[in-house]
Amino acid sequence: MLLPSFVYAQNAEGENAFITLVNPVRVSVYTKDLVSSIASQYSEISKRSLPATWLFTYDVLENPEVSDFVKQMDQKQDLGIFLEVTPNFAKSAGVVYNKTDSWHRSNSVFLSGYSQEDRKKLIDVVFDKFKSNFGYYPKSVGAWWVDSFSLNWMKEKYNITSTLG
Repeated sequence: MLLPSFVYAQNAEGENAFITLVNPVRVSVYTKDLVSSIASQYSEISKRSLPATWLFTYDVLENPEVSDFVKQMDQKQDLGIFLEVTPNFAKSAGVVYNKTDSWHRSNSVFLSGYSQEDRKKLIDVVFDKFKSNFGYYPKSVGAWWVDSFSLNWMKEKYNITSTLG
């Protein structure tokens, strides 16, 4: 498959606009080898010398092989957190996971499915995990949906500057 060398964007007024490549990364039954999957995506991005944002779930951050690979990426890559609550993530934060008939129910996977105190615990644990892996707190976060309380907590405590929603 041939991909374009250049991509241009303009808003409705014809002014230049920006495209941001964002790669949410999660542990999945569909991904046989997480590092290989990330490496494949990164290869295409680095061939074109593009900046991209990589958002990692807590479960991905627990994989030292992923962290080791990601540390070798160029400085154009922005690293951040993808906020999906999993049983493992909840347990690590000392929070009772909202188990439902499916992991993707909003009160299971979204921070807003948990009390404000539990949201703080979840956020603090994933930010601390990120910092222990990479030596700094991320500026970017993302999720299917992030509530205003959680965004404010991350802005005030961790000084995030962007969110993918």
